[in-house]
Order: sequence, then C-alpha cells, then structure tokens
Amino acid sequence: MQMICSLRSTTTAGDEGGATTISAVNSDVLQTHILTRLDGPTLASASCASSQLHSLSTQENLWTDICRATWPSMDNPRMRHLISSFPNGPRSFFSDSFPLLLSPPDHPHHYHRPSPTPELIFAVDIRYKNALIFSKTHETETLSGWFRCSPFRIDLLDPKDVVPTPIRYPDGEESCRSLSEDLTLSWIVIDPTGRRAANLSSWRPVSVQRHWLSGEIQVMYASILAGERKSSEFVQCGIVVTFGGCEGGELQVREVSLQVEDLDGTDLTGKDSLVILQRGLESGKRRKGRREEGKERYEEYVEMKRERKERKLKREERLDMICIAFGVSVFAAFWVREVSLQVEDMDGTDLTGKDSLVILQRGLESGKRRKGRREEGKERYEEYVEMKRERKERKLKREGRLDMICIAFGVSVFAAFWVFVLFSEVQISSK
Repeated sequence: MQMICSLRSTTTAGDEGGATTISAVNSDVLQTHILTRLDGPTLASASCASSQLHSLSTQENLWTDICRATWPSMDNPRMRHLISSFPNGPRSFFSDSFPLLLSPPDHPHHYHRPSPTPELIFAVDIRYKNALIFSKTHETETLSGWFRCSPFRIDLLDPKDVVPTPIRYPDGEESCRSLSEDLTLSWIVIDPTGRRAANLSSWRPVSVQRHWLSGEIQVMYASILAGERKSSEFVQCGIVVTFGGCEGGELQVREVSLQVEDLDGTDLTGKDSLVILQRGLESGKRRKGRREEGKERYEEYVEMKRERKERKLKREERLDMICIAFGVSVFAAFWVREVSLQVEDMDGTDLTGKDSLVILQRGLESGKRRKGRREEGKERYEEYVEMKRERKERKLKREGRLDMICIAFGVSVFAAFWVFVLFSEVQISSK
C-alpha cells in the first residue's frame, strides 16, 4: 500500500510541478519489476490508481502467479485450468477466495435453490510463520446416496498418515497461544460447475486445545453461515487440525477435517450441507475484515448455542414435571378407588338413613361453628376414638361377666343333674 500511495503522490506532483509521472515509467518496467512484487490486495488497490495501472494490473498472468503463491495447492494442471475458466479468470477466483466468508445472506428464505453440483473440490493450505507445512486438494462427488444421507465430513488424511512439520511441541499454555498466532489455514471450497469459490476458514484459529490424555493439539477454525430452515438459525463449518508429537520433539499433522453442524450440535448430512455451501458460494457476503472477526463470530455462535441448549433443557424440565404429575395422578387414581361417607355410632354400627338424616339436620340447624386450630378436628377425632375404645372395653367386661354367670349357671345345672341321678340310683339300690 505504501507503493501505491507513492505512485499517487508522484502523479499529483507531475501535474503540479512537471515532475516525472507514473505514465512516464515504461510499462514493461511496471509490469516486470513492480507489479510482480505486489500481493493480491495491493495489486487490486493499484488498479484503482490510474487507467494505465488498471490495464496492467488486470493481466491474467499476474493473478495466476498470485493465486499460485497464495495457495500452493492450486499449482497443478487441473486447478490452473479450472481457475482460468472463471468469468474473469484468476482475478475472479482471487476475489471469491481471498476474503473471508463472514456474513450469511440477508434473506436466505428467498433464496432460489439451484440444482446440486455433481462434485466439490477442496483446496487446503496450512502455513506456520508464513512457511507452508501442508497443502492438498481433495475432490468429492455429491450425487450418490451415500454422500447425501451420511453425515458430511471431509478427511484429508488417512488414519495412519502423518505429515511432519518443523513446529516444536508446545511445552505450556504460552506456546499454545503463540501457535494460535503463527498458524494460518486456508480451506477453499470450489464449485467447478457454477464457477464459484469461497474460503471456509477463519484464517486464524478460533481455539487451540491440548487433549488431556493423549497430549494431541487440536486447532480449530470455523466460519458461520445461515442455516437451511430459517434465517434465525446458523450452522458452523468447523475445520479441525490435529497435531501429534511428544515433548522435546516436533509436531506431526495427523488429522485435517471439515464438518458442518447446527446449533443443536448435530452433524448435518451431505444433502443439507451441500445446500448451505452452494448458497454461501453464490450469495454469501465476502469482505476483507479484521483477522479477529472470524473468532468473534465464532464466539457469538457459541453463545447462541449455549442459550439454545439452556432453553431446551428448561423445556425438557417442564415436560418432565408434566410427565411426573401425570404419572402420580394415574397412580393415585389406580389406588384410590373409593371416596365415601358413612355415619356410625360409638359401637361401630352404621346408622340407617332415617337416623343419619335426623343427626345431620340437627347439626345443620343447631350445631356450633367456630374457627379453630387446624389440629382441633384431629384432636376431637382422637378423643372420639378413645371414648369408642373405652366403651368397647366396658362392653367386653360386661360380656365377660355375663359369660362367667352363664358358665357358673351351666355348671350348677350340670352338677345338680348328676346329683339327682346319683341320688336316684342310691334309692333304687336300697329298695
């Protein structure tokens, strides 16, 4: 950018004081020795300085070299041919792929869903302190039933494959934080049919964690896109890079993967993920934002995810309470089979309707009513039970005495009978 400012200043000075202007510099010098030293954003700014620079800055060979330097994974015949087929060639590819895909479409529910592309191409480049440590392209078909129905996941390395790196194994939290500052990743998804591309990475990691058991370092990048169902829902395109190694040694890349999940933490299928990715490619906003903006959007997404989980737990708790109340009601209804009223006297004899009616009418007309303690009704019932018990004991005693009298009377009659019999036998024998 400093070079562009000096070019603009030179042009102004030439107009005012007759100094050499940019138009006086030979085009071959500009194109060979100046513009070839610029990166993509600076070259795009240079094209706005003057019509001459605009003409020179739009040369396809310049943007082809910039794309190859920015993304070494593009340096193969298939990708070079694909980039050249974009509307404005490599310049269109760069404008699609270099800015971060930070914002979803404004009105995703008005989005016209295109026919699914038959394949997607992924180009991945990982750098550590601007030095390339991993580069690979991956192609996947999207029309098979296996892809459409299975959870969407792209793995760039087989389970047994490892890629050595010059990165020293971090020996503490400070080393992990420095790793998040020095490690950058670019994950470009390309639709070869629609000639569109987008970068799904947040450039810098959104989180760096060390696994407590295995000691592996998991570095995560993410981009947040609009979901499929409604505009208020979002999905996360999460990229995980797993490094293995041991203390004192160097890190090895063991896993580079991409997954798409919704706010509930559910991995989306290939069919749903393809719709979201195609919408991001065609109508997603691209802008050159701050390097931290990707992490800020990820943190907002994590907060929305936490709030959604809390609301879901509250709904489940209320549903659990309703189910428990319903179960208790059914249990009570099963066991409580009768609610009845009877009137009985102190002997435990149920009164007839005639006698019960007389007692109830007397209570209604002349019964005393007063606001007493809550326990007073129970106390009066306990007194009634005590009187009933005493009355029963007295009755049992009376019945016991009557039984004794009856027994004594029976014994007396029995004895008198046998005395009479013996006396009669004595008289008969004496005669």
